[in-house]
Amino acid sequence: MRRKISVMGARLLVVFVLLGLTISLTVPAQAASEEDIQAAIDAGIAWLVAQQYPDGSWGTYYQVGMTAFAVKKLEHHCVDTKWGLGLPSPFDPASPYRDIIQDGFNYIFANACTIAISAQPAGDPDSDDDDLGVYFVSGGCGATYGRTYETGIALMAIAESTAPDRVVDVPGSAVNGWTYYDVAVDAVDYLAFGQNDAGDERGGW
Repeated sequence: MRRKISVMGARLLVVFVLLGLTISLTVPAQAASEEDIQAAIDAGIAWLVAQQYPDGSWGTYYQVGMTAFAVKKLEHHCVDTKWGLGLPSPFDPASPYRDIIQDGFNYIFANACTIAISAQPAGDPDSDDDDLGVYFVSGGCGATYGRTYETGIALMAIAESTAPDRVVDVPGSAVNGWTYYDVAVDAVDYLAFGQNDAGDERGGW
């Protein structure tokens, strides 16, 4: 009889534990306040800024892509009217991140490469008729792995700058002296040129 009671007691204990877990898991979490959200964003931005290397880059692999992601986030924070600084431009003189963003862009543009492009079976990707595409890649222009990935991210950062007339000032860069707009156009052209044209992979990258 004592054994039956102890077994029953153990079963009841398991039921109570499971019931307690169920109740604790169904209690809705308290929503974060706007102050909490703002504090988290500010701490994240501070952390991101602290990760930049002296050469303007971020990350240890896919550094062009990682840098472009970081630059894009800082650009957005500069102009965000709710959670950010609400400035008219990431390059506004009042921005504490202006030089950080510019250093990031300088690194990105230092890793820009040009390539001859031409008409493809599905059409001509050369929208500005300069016979060139621009791609971005870590490891030098001879590297082939990651070109599409990093070019797409770099293009997002350039677009987020909202500064199409800004001029690249990176001596030795393949796009030195170009406007951000011209770089963006040829980067789009490169991505169009890089689309697969035949076989099972047609339409993909």
